[in-house]
Amino acid sequence: VPVYEVPVGFKYIGPKMQETGAMMGGEESGGFGFAMHLPERDGIVADLFFLDFMLKTKKKPSQLIAELMEIAGPSYYLRRDLRLDAATYAAEKPKIMERLRAAKPRELAGHAVKRVVDLDTGDGVKYFVDDGSWLLTRLSGTEPLVRVYTETRDETEVEPMLDLVEQEDRGCTAAAGDQFGMGKDEVEQQRFLLAGRAQRRRHVFRSVGDGEVLAVRAD
Repeated sequence: VPVYEVPVGFKYIGPKMQETGAMMGGEESGGFGFAMHLPERDGIVADLFFLDFMLKTKKKPSQLIAELMEIAGPSYYLRRDLRLDAATYAAEKPKIMERLRAAKPRELAGHAVKRVVDLDTGDGVKYFVDDGSWLLTRLSGTEPLVRVYTETRDETEVEPMLDLVEQEDRGCTAAAGDQFGMGKDEVEQQRFLLAGRAQRRRHVFRSVGDGEVLAVRAD
């Protein structure tokens, strides 16, 4: 199935759906649009489709997710937001992108980096490791935030992936340098991210009894 990538937002996704005849479009925030309805995100329709699928299969969300993982392989996702000073964000963005493009990590959370992709949108860099997991850093176009995403094959590796960014945020410790395969001086020269206190927003599925909830918490 062909997949098309565009900048974030349905002002880009909708036209691409119409241009390519795509059956659906979606974005990281959880918004989905469907060709048989509207080329615009509609949470009510998405929920109705999901409830209809649960009714027809007689399965809970956790069972459906487990079934999907059996077909496509395990996948564990999490995002952290690093909040910057709004007054200096515009000036800092080009500098952060320069550091991201200059960084050449050899390892991430114990996995060899196999491929580095500079996003077509020009606002981030994505690192792929040997087992197919990835780490993405993207600068927000609407808020003074650097968004850091990861998707791993092993649930226990999600936090270590994101912690690399936290370590860099605390001042490029030797441990962080080791993870990136760089010495202390090289880490200082090729800062992987930025200085500043990180504020994180996490999205993760939690099971509560027989039901599922999407928990959102800020640290």
